[in-house]
Amino acid sequence: MNGYFAETGALPAALDALVDGRRLSKLPRDPAADAPYGFSRLGERRYELCADFSRESAPAAAGFWAHGAGHKCFEFDYSARRPPPVSR
Repeated sequence: MNGYFAETGALPAALDALVDGRRLSKLPRDPAADAPYGFSRLGERRYELCADFSRESAPAAAGFWAHGAGHKCFEFDYSARRPPPVSR
């Protein structure tokens, strides 16, 4: 997502936009649900990624990525990032 945002100054409407053979050749799948990860734009510069976890994260994974078992969404905010300069 970082590279896409750095190049375009926007978030994609869907994760499929990241599959371009350069960033990704295919979308990774949520191994617990055997389905694509959930993606929702929450605004112009905010989004969330969701997955289903069969168990809670290891104690060493404290912080942002820590999660319990079940469905969990992680929110990202690009509001503080500057869009790329406009080519002229």
